[in-house]
Amino acid sequence: MHTGRTKGRLSRGIPLLAAVVLVAGCHSAPEGDSAVRAQEFREQLALSTTAIGEGDLERARGHLGQAEARIGSDEEQQKVESLDQLIAGAELMMSGDAQAAVTEWSQIQDPALAREVNVKAERVGMAVPETSESEATP
Repeated sequence: MHTGRTKGRLSRGIPLLAAVVLVAGCHSAPEGDSAVRAQEFREQLALSTTAIGEGDLERARGHLGQAEARIGSDEEQQKVESLDQLIAGAELMMSGDAQAAVTEWSQIQDPALAREVNVKAERVGMAVPETSESEATP
């Protein structure tokens, strides 16, 4: 059983984790309508990250849904899915179900976010197993 202190320390690390997703990719700037779509995608991802940082997971999901509607690549799809898993794990952690949170976080496919989740979890005494590539692809 993890204490409220553990839950709080891990929850405070969530905004940093989400920010890693934004920094780790989405750097190219396509031309025309693709550029507008890509910018809107990044903006919605950033708004989702801000909402996570403020602890407003419902608003974060709303912005993530807007980002999902603007996905233009497999990498962007992976980022949206990974942030969704981060949020789902945070919700589980906040409800007191640390084991289910760990299970959710272990399914994060974005490599940078998965590494950060593992680092933050280890700092509070939790182990988040990494999903191997063979498990990630059906």
